[in-house]
Amino acid sequence: MHVAAVFETIPAARAARAALVAAGIPDSQILLLDRGSHGGEPRGPRHIWATLKARLLPTHHSHHYAEAITRGHPLLMADIDEAQRPAALQALAAEHPLDLETHVTAWRQAGWDGVYAGEADWEASSREDAGPAGSDAIVGGDLISGDYGAVGAPLDGPVSTDITRGTIRLYEAA
Repeated sequence: MHVAAVFETIPAARAARAALVAAGIPDSQILLLDRGSHGGEPRGPRHIWATLKARLLPTHHSHHYAEAITRGHPLLMADIDEAQRPAALQALAAEHPLDLETHVTAWRQAGWDGVYAGEADWEASSREDAGPAGSDAIVGGDLISGDYGAVGAPLDGPVSTDITRGTIRLYEAA
């Protein structure tokens, strides 16, 4: 399963990553994604979308995460097992992730249509730049590290958005 949370700043996301590691989650199972540079270039919409889709997240949540990243809020995801779940949730909650639903509502009120711009570019491409999970095409850059990969089944199963008042989402394979 994956656990995901969005943070206000990169230092806050790094603190959450450190809290996950301190809670026993191996660093190689953690992904920190922001809009920073990739090979000297800012991450474009298609790259952000490809990275999220490589994680097999539900599309509607991918739109939210991609928009948050584009607006400067880093996403932290961890691949955990059931035994790690309580410690991971406690570690993330202690670092005060954003209530993403509140931000999505505000963005929609300001005119965002709920569709991330990079989806169309990614769909139109041959997906060559997506690469396999864990490759430099997916996780290159100074804020993405480890060999974090996608699970084998789409994560369209149970999704909890009510963990710690909607700030943390938990995805389980269908």
